[in-house]
This record gives sequence, C-alpha cells and structure tokens, in this order.
Amino acid sequence: MYSKCGCFDSGQRLFDRMSKRDVVSWNLLVSGYRQMGFHGKAMEVFHDSRVADVTLDKFSYASALGVCAQMRDVKLGEIVHGLIFVSGLSVHEFLVNSLIDMYSKCGKVDNARLVFESSDNVDDVSWNSLIAAYVRSGFSERTLGVLVKMHKSGLKLNCFALGSVLKACSACFSGSGEFGRVVHGCAVKLGLDFDVVVGTALLDMYAKNGGLENAIKIFKLMPDRNVVMFTAMIAGFFQSETEVSEEYADEVLHLFSQMRKEGIKPSKFTFSSILKACSALDASEYGKQIHAQILKSNLQSDEFIGSALFDLYSLSGCIEGGLRCFHSTPKLDIVSWTSLMAGEQIQGHAVKTGLGCFVIVGTSLICMYAKSGDIDAANLTFKETENYDIVTWSVMISSRAQHGCASEALSLFKEMNGCGVAPNQITFLGVLTACSHGGLVEEGLRYFESMKNDHGLNPNVKHCASVVDLLGRAGRLDDAEKFIMQSGFENDAVMWRALLSACQVHGASVTGERVAKRVIELKPQAAASYVLLYNIYSDAGIQLPATEIRDLMKERGVKKEPGLSWIQIGATVHSFLVGDRSHSKSPLIYKTLGEMLEKIKKIGYVEKKPGFSASQQEQKDFVANYHSEKLALALGIISLPQSAPIKIMKNLRVCQDCHTTMKFVSRVDGREIILRDHIRFHRFRDGSCSCRDYW
Repeated sequence: MYSKCGCFDSGQRLFDRMSKRDVVSWNLLVSGYRQMGFHGKAMEVFHDSRVADVTLDKFSYASALGVCAQMRDVKLGEIVHGLIFVSGLSVHEFLVNSLIDMYSKCGKVDNARLVFESSDNVDDVSWNSLIAAYVRSGFSERTLGVLVKMHKSGLKLNCFALGSVLKACSACFSGSGEFGRVVHGCAVKLGLDFDVVVGTALLDMYAKNGGLENAIKIFKLMPDRNVVMFTAMIAGFFQSETEVSEEYADEVLHLFSQMRKEGIKPSKFTFSSILKACSALDASEYGKQIHAQILKSNLQSDEFIGSALFDLYSLSGCIEGGLRCFHSTPKLDIVSWTSLMAGEQIQGHAVKTGLGCFVIVGTSLICMYAKSGDIDAANLTFKETENYDIVTWSVMISSRAQHGCASEALSLFKEMNGCGVAPNQITFLGVLTACSHGGLVEEGLRYFESMKNDHGLNPNVKHCASVVDLLGRAGRLDDAEKFIMQSGFENDAVMWRALLSACQVHGASVTGERVAKRVIELKPQAAASYVLLYNIYSDAGIQLPATEIRDLMKERGVKKEPGLSWIQIGATVHSFLVGDRSHSKSPLIYKTLGEMLEKIKKIGYVEKKPGFSASQQEQKDFVANYHSEKLALALGIISLPQSAPIKIMKNLRVCQDCHTTMKFVSRVDGREIILRDHIRFHRFRDGSCSCRDYW
C-alpha cells in the first residue's frame, strides 16, 4: 500500500521492522522504488533479496528487468538474464516477454529476437513485444516479416500487433504504402478495422503516405471516435506532402468544431495541431478563438502550445502578441531550442540583408537570446537596433530582470522615460520583477504606486503577485499577507502561492501551513502548493505532517511534476530526470559527477542535512546527488570545452543544494555555468551566483 501511494519512506520502515520477509514483500519494495524512479535503490534491494537467500520468483526478475529497461543499462540486464537462466525460470513466457522488452528498450533488438527464437513458450504478448521492439528501433521492414511469421504460426492477429505494424508502415519506406493496404485488408477480414487503435494507426499511415482521402474515409466510418483519433486526423492534413486545398482547410476547422460539439475535450496535442493549421491557413482570427479556449483550459503555459501560439501571432504580423506568448511559456523544450537554433541562422540572414536593424527583427532577436541564456548577446542586439518601440524597451527590461541585472533594468526604465516613451503594464511587470530579484523593496513599492498614480495603469494579479514576492523574499511575510488582503485579489491562488514560496525560503512553517491551506482550498488540484508545504516541513525536520501531505496528494490524485533539465551539446538537446540513467554516456556522467562532488567537498561544500531519520536521510541524499541539473552539468563538463559556458534549463525551481553545488563547481573547475529555472536565470562564476543567493 505504501509503495503504491509513493510513500517509500514509510514502506521501507515497515519492511525493516518485519521479522519475516518473504519473496512477496521483497518484490513489493523493489517495485515501489522502481515506480518512484529510484532505480539504483531498486537494484540494491534486489541484490539484498538474493543475499538474504530468498527464493526469487518470476515477478522478482521481471521487476529487475523493468529497472534495467528504464535505465537503458544493457550490461546489468544481461546479468539479470544470466540469473534467470541459472534459476531455471527462463522458459516462462512472462519472463521471455520481459527480456524482449528490456533488450529492445536498451537498443539490442537482435538480442530480443534471439530470446524470442530460443524460447519454446511464446504467446501473443511475446509476438507483440517483438513487433514493438522492431518498431521502436525503426526496423520497419523487419516488423512486417515478424507479422507474417506470427500469422503463419497460427496465432490470431490482434489490434496491438496490427497497430504496431501500421505504425511501421507510416515510416514511408519503399513499398510501405502497398504493405499498409495489405494490413488494412487483414484488419477488415479479422473485423478489427473499427477498433480505435487500429483505426487511428490506419488514418495516420494513409495520411503520411499521401493517401489523405483514404484517411478521411476511415475517420468518417469510425463509430467511436475519441480525442486521440480526432487529433490524429487534424494532424493528418498537414502530414501529407501534397498541398492543402481550400476544401481540406475548411475540413480541418470543421473537425475541431465537430469535436467540441460531440463533447470531446481537446488535449494539448489537439490544440497544438489546430494552431499549426491556423498558421498554415492564415486563419489568425480563428486562431485567436482557439487561444481563448486554451486559456479556459489553463494550457497556455505548455511548451508545445506556447511554440504554436508564438508561430501563429508572429506569422500573422502580430509580433507583440507572439512575444507575449513566448514570455508566458515557463519551460524551454526541444522545440524551443530548435527555434533558437533556427533563430540564430535567421539573424545571420537578417544582418546580411540589412534587416537586422529593423525594430521588429531586433525585438525578436533580443527575446530569443535572453530566453536562451545569452544576456550579453541580447544587450548587444538591443544597442544595434534602431528606433526602439515600447515592446523593445519592455522586452529588454524584462530580460535584464530575469537575469538578475536589477540595477541595469531600472536604469533602462529611467532611460526609456527620458526618451518620452510611456510604459505599459508589461513594462512595469519587468520593473517589479527586477526589484524583487534584486531585493530592492522600497524601490519596488514606489514603482508600484507610480504605476497607478503617475501613469494611470491598473495593476493586475501578476503585478500584485510580484509585490507579494518582493515583500516575501525580503522576509516581510506579515506585510505580504496584509497586501494580499487589501489587493482585491485575495481569492486568487497565484497571490497566496507567491507568499507560500517565501515561507519556504525563510522556513516559516507556521505561516506556511496556514497559507498552504488557503492555496489548497482555492486550487485543490495544483501540485505546487502541496510540494511547497511538504518541503517546508521536511526542511524543518517535521516528519509526520510531511508524510500526511504526501498521503493527501495521493488520496486526491494530485501528481507532482517531475524535475526535468535540458542541456544543448552541438545540435542535440539532452534531457534528464532525477536519477536518470537512460543516456548513452550514463556511466561516464555518474563517474564525473562523483569525482566533482568529492573535489568540492575538499574546499568546503557540505550537503544540506534536514532533520530526517537515517534511512530517510540516506534516501534523500541519494536523490539530491543525482538531481537532473547535476546530471546535465556533468554531461556539460564531459562534452564542452573549458572556455564554453555550460547552459542548463530546468522546469522547476533549483533547490538550495544544487545551487550551492553549481557555485562550488564554477570555482573549482573554472567554468561559467548558466542555469535557468522557472523563476529566473542564475549565472555562476568563480564561486558566486548573479542572484547573490537571493532567489
């Protein structure tokens, strides 16, 4: 129960107190750590179960293989395979399927095929696993051969096998269209052509192979259409290599309307596809209506949708709207990085053609460089741009604020006023952010009053939340709470969450508990509030309430967003989760990280130690040492020259331990490290950070 609820600390303590431990209890513990992503700990428990002389069963080995597959550690997987063989369980079809899955996910498809062919006990799941292995590895033509063998063996083809093969046919290799039609015929003969999985794969295959009309026919014939099928059909119109006719264009927009009429709620992928359709069809007005629906669905911060909105507004000539969408996207994903690389190429073309000095081009470039972490390039582009407008000033002020250049941002604001340019609400948001990040409390309060009294601008919830953040960072929690109650936004969770973040920074557990209850009352499904309160308790060493918060999250189905970090090496973007071992260079990454931690300990680095029990502290140390940003840092050290800055992006706030680690590494290794979390940029040089430990 504890493992399934994610409370592995409680589960581990219960396990440690058990006088008798059978194979089931060992399996549950391994499975629990695996589900939580603690792969190293899961394999450690698996090893302990063998040392404890427990007779392991098929579920024990299947869990271990699952961990190896998630870590992409084929060497460890081969060791487990050997143990299975010695145990005499290798003939069991359940483990055969697990072995096929492990080898395929580790990129060893030939090993997966050998396991399959050497086994006398294979079932339809085994065939499906092998087919999926070939599809996952891109061996489309071999996939078709496996399907033929499956049919000849006398096994009845199922929707999963057909769906996988049709996915392979979507790869558009020589003869894929013809074979896809043959598989379609098989599906009809077996009565599976109306299955949702098969139907979606069919329309996707036809659309990618230039048979868009066939895809439309399949879609119209399907009796039970869900959001996945609608999304696939909408995207299908833009996967075909042929030109999109006006008739098809109208059909795309009609599809979305029909989907809404049928009561099907669009997903973020649906919105992203329809926005691309609006951009391609120059239907900006319809796109704005879609944007309104996105706001109602609270999906505007999604990275895929953010990129699509930026394209929609920018391509229609509304640069300010595009930049507003770009700034409101908190994460930089692979799509954003690709846009950045393309943007650098576009700048080169703009300079060559003499377009670089135009205000629209210059503003876009400033925004691009600032979001990518290169504030120096943004400053240079700003200086080279002629005839600034309010958008250019606002973007540059906000960029300097996000990079911790508070005094520079405020100087720029004064310069803008001196040029006779009237600030708008976005400008003041940048100014307040600069004051907040720079610890300029009194200046920030004066600018807030000036916004209302001198410029006649009404503050919105973002401006007021910035003031709460300003006061909260300075430790003036009571003043921040009074401001919330007098702001007119006392029923907005954004305001209280800003105060809750400050409570965590200052370790104010009593105030934090009261504020958290208010936020949770307003937004019961927002995971951030629960996580902040949990961190407040855990940092203070208050164990029981922390555990209760995690239990409450599980009870209400609230899931914490996993921490994810990105780093660009050459033209490739590498992403990491906590404890991630899926990277091809994982052994070297972990070795480098371990060596670096030992180096910085010698010059004074001390890990943060919350008041936890020994077993809990051991687990927390394991997690903290392998946070995603540390793994990205290690890859940067391995891959980038000494003179190149290491740029890391993270979707969540950087923790105190990782922040301290970055400072020490920048000192001991002589590296410049630029880290962007969801709040701001941190620039580490010679053992110090641009935020001055005020973030």
